[in-house]
Amino acid sequence: MATIQWRSHKRKSGEVTKTAYLNWREGGQQCRKSLGQIDTNEAEDYRLAKELELRTGARVFSYAPLFGEVIDEYLTWRKSEFPDSQIRVDQIVRQHLKAAFQYVALDALTPRQVEQFKADRLAIVSEATVAKEVQTLKAMLNKAVEWQLIKFSPIQTVSPPKIRTSRPVHWYSMEQLQTIYTQSPDSHRPIWQLMANTGIRRGEAQNLKIEHDRGESILIESTDEARTKSRRWREIPLSVNGRSALDSLIGESRTEYVLPIMIPNSLTRAFKRDKGSLDGSLHSLRHTFGSHLAIKGTPGRVLQELMGHSSIKTTEKYLHVAQDHLSQAIEGFSI
Repeated sequence: MATIQWRSHKRKSGEVTKTAYLNWREGGQQCRKSLGQIDTNEAEDYRLAKELELRTGARVFSYAPLFGEVIDEYLTWRKSEFPDSQIRVDQIVRQHLKAAFQYVALDALTPRQVEQFKADRLAIVSEATVAKEVQTLKAMLNKAVEWQLIKFSPIQTVSPPKIRTSRPVHWYSMEQLQTIYTQSPDSHRPIWQLMANTGIRRGEAQNLKIEHDRGESILIESTDEARTKSRRWREIPLSVNGRSALDSLIGESRTEYVLPIMIPNSLTRAFKRDKGSLDGSLHSLRHTFGSHLAIKGTPGRVLQELMGHSSIKTTEKYLHVAQDHLSQAIEGFSI
């Protein structure tokens, strides 16, 4: 005989949700399985399926784990594969997806639940943010299929929200860069100058070793310890100011690394302080590198290699910056 038991959970928002649990005896032992936050009709279907299984011996009931039970395993796997974006994904999973789906069995997750999650999140954050969250959820379910925890993803038909807004990348002019350099401490200035002159990402900068100095260039490697976003290595030629910044950092280094050892968020916060009232973020230095090269007329494929983009489509956002400046060049010109 199988029975259904309901348990209430109160979220931080104050909302109360109910999780269904299936109880039965098998092999002389009392068994219990969470079915997640499903309605009474779905719970009854599971109960009847278990009754049939107990009577006939045919396995018709799913033993998929709860969403919350696979979080740690998934994030551990993902950290080894995509370390550069792990901080953001960890935040998405632990702060948002876990709160919504922690007690839902993987195969009990429904498109309707995810659509409601999308609607709730769109009321408070941007479409791009929700798109990333839904993509992360779908990736977790796809990985669960690979791990044979479930036979197929139950949310295959769900799509991330369409992003209806489009903004150009944020980058700094020469004058703005000089302002940042001038108001930054001596220990920080060469860091920002190196990143602006090479376009390297935060993780790539922090994993850059002195041995990667090639004289006229730096080598960005993708290794098990520090993978690049595209998982490919690249070599970036050094400008005069890039070379000067690198020499300054190596001269002050007390380790095998070029930059001082600090957690990623500390580097981000340091730049936020140093840029003062200027807009943008640490990643704007990377956009600055790409934008100035595009304005200079660098071919798209060359820019793609320098930036380390896996797709030329990503590079095209910098080519649009160049087009804008071409238009400005002939403003007021008529012959």
